[in-house]
Amino acid sequence: MGIQPSDRDTIIRRLITVLTEGVPHRVYKFDIRKFFDSIDTLELFGRLSNEPHIPRNAILVLENFLFELVDRRQIVGLPRGIQLSATLSEYAMKDFDRFVSRLPEVYFYARYVDDIVIVTGAREDSVQFERRVKRALPTGLRFNSTKTKQIDIPVQYKSDGLAIVGDFDYLGYNFSIHETKRVDHRFCRAIDVTLAPRKIRRLKSRVCRAVANFTINGDKQLLERRLQLLTGNYNLRDLPTGRLRNVGLYCNYRRANSSAALVELDSFLRSIFVGDRCSLARRLSFTMPYPTRRSFLRFSFAKSFEDRTFYNFRASELAKLTLCWRDA
Repeated sequence: MGIQPSDRDTIIRRLITVLTEGVPHRVYKFDIRKFFDSIDTLELFGRLSNEPHIPRNAILVLENFLFELVDRRQIVGLPRGIQLSATLSEYAMKDFDRFVSRLPEVYFYARYVDDIVIVTGAREDSVQFERRVKRALPTGLRFNSTKTKQIDIPVQYKSDGLAIVGDFDYLGYNFSIHETKRVDHRFCRAIDVTLAPRKIRRLKSRVCRAVANFTINGDKQLLERRLQLLTGNYNLRDLPTGRLRNVGLYCNYRRANSSAALVELDSFLRSIFVGDRCSLARRLSFTMPYPTRRSFLRFSFAKSFEDRTFYNFRASELAKLTLCWRDA
C-alpha cells in the first residue's frame, strides 16, 4: 500500500533544520478533530478493495474487520489502540499527504497521526492556502479550529538575533523562533527547543500526585522509584511489535536544546521538598524529616537529561508506579 508511518524524532530534527534557515517562513499548525473516530471506514475499505497491490486474502481479512466494526460492534470510525487502525489511518491520509507536500508553496510538510505542521516561503495568500488544505482532507475529517495556528517569520537584516518573533508547540516540544542574524556572510536564526508547557504541567502534576501518595502510605522507596521514573529513562516493550524501545525524559525529548523547562521543573521539585509556601510541601514536612526531604533533591530533571540516566523497571512495577497518576 506504500505506507510509511512518520517518525517523530525525524520530523522534529528536520523541522528545526528548516526553521534555522535565514529566509522568510510562514508556519501553519493544524490538528485533525477526532481523527480515528471521523475516518469514513466505508470509503476507506472501498479504496482498499480496488488496490491492485493488496492480495485477495488480505482484502477478505479487512472486509471481516469492517463487518466486525460496523455491523456487530456499531463502532464509528477506526478503534483506537490497535496496530491495524494506525496502519489504515495512514492509508486514509496517503493522498492528502501527497497533495499537500507537493503544493508549490510548501517548503516543509509533516504529519504525525493527527498533528500537522507546514512551512511555506510566506509568499502565498494564507487564507486561500488554508482553504485548499482543508478541502483536501479525506471525507469526514475536519480541522480543530481552536488548535489551528499561523506564524509569520520574517527576515531581519539588522538584528542581533536575540528577540523572539514567534513560538508554537508541536509533538510535545515548544519552538521559540529568534530573529535572524548574519553569521559568516549569511543569515540564520536560532531556535530554542524545549518541552511544551502542557508537558511541563503534566510532569508537575505527577510529582504532586507521587508526593501526595507518600503522605498517605509513607512508602519512601515507592516515592524514590516514582521520581526515578519521572526524571530518568527506561526500556519498555512495545506490545504491537514485541521490541524493546527506550522511553523517558531524554529519550522522548532528545531534540531539546534549551534547559529552561528542566530548570523550571527542578525549581518546582525543590519547592515541594524543602519549601513551605504550598500546602503539599507543608503536608510533606509533617510526614518526612527535613534531612530526608533534602536528600530527595538528588533527583534532578536537568541533570538526568544531561547524563541520560537510565533505570530498570519490571512491567509489574511500572503498573504499580503509574497507578497514582493515571489521569494526570
